[in-house]
Amino acid sequence: MYVMLRNDKPFNKAIEIAKSNGMINESILQKRLRIGQSKASLYITAMQKLDIISEEVFHIIVKS
Repeated sequence: MYVMLRNDKPFNKAIEIAKSNGMINESILQKRLRIGQSKASLYITAMQKLDIISEEVFHIIVKS
C-alpha cells in the first residue's frame, strides 16, 4: 500500500510540505492539499511507516 503512495502526486506534495514546514499534521495537509481527514491521516501514517517523519506522542491534560 505505501509503495503505491510514492507514485501519488498529492502524497509527494505532502512530503514536500512536511520538509519545508519542519512539521506536519492532518489539518495542514487538509488545508494545503484540499483533501479529507481520512486521506490526510493515511498520508501521515504512511510518512511515519516510511521513516519520513517521526512518531510523536502527545499527552492531553483535561482540566476538571
